[in-house]
Amino acid sequence: MFGQFSICDSEVEECLTAAFSGREDLSGLSKDCTELIHYVEKIREREPELRAFFDLIKRDEKQIRSKAISMAEQYLPNGVSFGGLNVFFIPMPYNVNADHKGVYFDPIFALDVGIEVIEEVMAHEAHHIARNSITRERLEFDETPLDKLAYRFVSIECEGIANLVSDASRIPAMERVALSRAKIMGEFEKHLEMLQEVFLNLAQNNISDNEAGLIMQRSWFSIGNPTPVGMKMATEIEKELGRERLIATVGDTVAFLKTYQEVALKKSYYFLEDETFLILEKLLGI
Repeated sequence: MFGQFSICDSEVEECLTAAFSGREDLSGLSKDCTELIHYVEKIREREPELRAFFDLIKRDEKQIRSKAISMAEQYLPNGVSFGGLNVFFIPMPYNVNADHKGVYFDPIFALDVGIEVIEEVMAHEAHHIARNSITRERLEFDETPLDKLAYRFVSIECEGIANLVSDASRIPAMERVALSRAKIMGEFEKHLEMLQEVFLNLAQNNISDNEAGLIMQRSWFSIGNPTPVGMKMATEIEKELGRERLIATVGDTVAFLKTYQEVALKKSYYFLEDETFLILEKLLGI
């Protein structure tokens, strides 16, 4: 919770005390801390609604989980596991996100968007969990520029396919995200070209880690941007070669990219280099 609100460790205790004591004078506290305090007040104000909502979720948990998994399975091969599909409701700044431990919903956000959206987000994350249960690729990456770039290629595969299961930008509250993603999808070739160019130049020691880092800071390499690039590529693979061919690439980044090459050849899209595949295979531990 404190991490989500960007509250530093030294302020945690005072912030928590102020949030639950009803303290009116918030002078001396950071802006992030006061935001958390106001958020706790919103939870208090909507407590009856939240209690009723969580009672509903508890009652229908099995059905909600089953529907999310069923949606995810539409883009998954046989033999996957959903054992890590954990769902947590914790105070966050009106948001939802996920990591290797599970899916995190802000309770007020969850209340406002409703059960159907929760199922959609769970389905997306269920696809990631199932994908990771069968992949031969490593799942952890460090902060070095080359590892970050390799992870962007992995994100193109895993986020691109998971977004065909469920696209978060369809949520009304994510309208701005939808507009941004649509623009990137329309320009996916130039983003793919830039990613490959920086990746190959760094791997071949034509540029330094520092130079690669500066390029990444100034361009499209933020963590969310590979999603629409991958979604466009996954959509084109399914449209041109069929869903089964797309499903066969789940958990295999290089196979996904090589399958995209077949589409690129047919439709004159931007082409990837064989050297990219060779370097990625080594970096991903295949």
